[in-house]
Amino acid sequence: MIDPAAELEITAFEWVPKFAQGYVRDLRLRWACEEAKLPYSERLISAVKRPEWYFAEQPWGQVPVLRDGEITVFESGACLMHLGEKSEALLPRDPAARARVVSWLFAALNSLEPLHLRWAVWHSSPPERNGAHCAAPRWKNRSPAASLRWSGIWAQVIGLQALFLSRTSQW
Repeated sequence: MIDPAAELEITAFEWVPKFAQGYVRDLRLRWACEEAKLPYSERLISAVKRPEWYFAEQPWGQVPVLRDGEITVFESGACLMHLGEKSEALLPRDPAARARVVSWLFAALNSLEPLHLRWAVWHSSPPERNGAHCAAPRWKNRSPAASLRWSGIWAQVIGLQALFLSRTSQW
């Protein structure tokens, strides 16, 4: 829930192009705060002309940045870990459950997202830009998901989603 007086502050872009809407990584923090019922404020910056001072907080000028009092954290995974420390709804205290959540956080950021991003760019680009026009014929009728052997990975993700949604005692 957005609360201008909240101690937690999420830095985000004030505007992004239509193709980026819904994909900017500050959404991860917002969603986590909403799930954990942690109030947060917003600090909106320009995506087109990032303020010079911002690079002292985020060396690449990306979003999000999370500020929690005197603590500043950048990179969405690091920010999510920080938020998890504030709420058991995000990061269980039980060591086995905690390890499972941390493993899936890293898997989502380091394994699933890069593959999905490559597939999304390939799938949404015209053939002359994604290389499909010069690919071997075997690629013509194969889906990128199948070629990347995603079925097993996505089955696990769907299973994890069911686990999250069920809110069972496994946490």
